[in-house]
Amino acid sequence: MKKIIAIDPGMHNSGLAVYEGKFTRLEYPNLWQLMEYIHKVGKADYKDDVLFLVENSNLNKNNWHGHSARGGVGKNKAISQEIVNHCKRCGVKLIELPPTGYSKVYAGVRRQFFETDTKWYGKSNEHNRAACAMIMRYINQKLK
Repeated sequence: MKKIIAIDPGMHNSGLAVYEGKFTRLEYPNLWQLMEYIHKVGKADYKDDVLFLVENSNLNKNNWHGHSARGGVGKNKAISQEIVNHCKRCGVKLIELPPTGYSKVYAGVRRQFFETDTKWYGKSNEHNRAACAMIMRYINQKLK
């Protein structure tokens, strides 16, 4: 794959990381911006060279992901499923990943460690750092 795009779905915004031999983009788009981006890639002539990695909280029945027991978990699952469905509708290559603590990989670490590990020196937040962790784990597993 020439380009790997990882999405860490969130209730209001999602973490997005784009990797093309190096990280070229980290963003925090809302759902509509994200859907538009997926649609744009789906229509592009380079779409066969792109792989989407999407954390799908529906793949883990014992998932605790969200802001509250009343609504956070269910909303995150619904958003995850909408993103996955949209990727499929747009015909992009997709791997759904179960939640395995991607948000914790770079949580609480010094910025210098994140920069050294990813070679990304721009702005980042916990959500797009989680998307970076998804890509790093995917690449490391492919190398083994």
